[in-house]
Amino acid sequence: MTSTLLQSFDLTSALADATINTPFIRHLSSATLPAENFDKWLYNDYIYVRAGIHFTAHLIDSIPRTVPEGINDVDYDANAMLTELKTRLAGGYNTLRDELGEFRKRAEARSIELPALRPVGPILKSVDENPETEIDSEILMEELKTIENVDERCVKHMQFMVNLKKEHWTTQLASLWLSEKVYCDAMWAVKDSAEFGKLEEGIAGFVGWWANDGFREYVGLLERDTGRTQEGEAWGKDRERTRQVLLQLLEGEKGFWGIAEDGLE
Repeated sequence: MTSTLLQSFDLTSALADATINTPFIRHLSSATLPAENFDKWLYNDYIYVRAGIHFTAHLIDSIPRTVPEGINDVDYDANAMLTELKTRLAGGYNTLRDELGEFRKRAEARSIELPALRPVGPILKSVDENPETEIDSEILMEELKTIENVDERCVKHMQFMVNLKKEHWTTQLASLWLSEKVYCDAMWAVKDSAEFGKLEEGIAGFVGWWANDGFREYVGLLERDTGRTQEGEAWGKDRERTRQVLLQLLEGEKGFWGIAEDGLE
């Protein structure tokens, strides 16, 4: 389905190049991806998720409790949107927390030894209690980038995501939406492929972590709220700056798949 928000940012082709056109996703879709390539991706993505959790925590913290002046002439309840958005992102944060466990389960089944990561706090029950934001971002990144066998492209993309906390919260939200859409679109392309049934059970099951209706709905709601906060000028953001950040994000996502594309065409 065509995304009008992608079209408005002129990012439709860039998204395709960072998802369905990558050698990793093409080979995964055709059930021709070597096991060692998948394992390398799994190892690095596990590390990346830890940085993604940190980014999401800061995004939740940066969203205002009430709307700024000027958001009065929209056709939705803007204050309710902010409250619902923060709650939805807390759910996304908790899902990422669970995702680390899913990676560990899949890695154990494939005899992959994953590195030790800084522990994530308890399930986020309230957006007002967000201990992850108390962790020094520079210290966390220093820990992640010195992990044995972590790829430099993983480090680069993690650093990019963590640095997004310096951007306006509407740009951060757009970045989360697009980063999640990358995985949603890519994994649904794999699941919908003619050769999906030929994938080994462990890989096919992992694809389903992202290729499911619940995740697709979550991404759709993020897109809706991103679109709302990119309308007009009242939210106090720079739309062109947001577009430049999103272009950088897609380049980073494309590079991330490249971690596991050795020997692929």
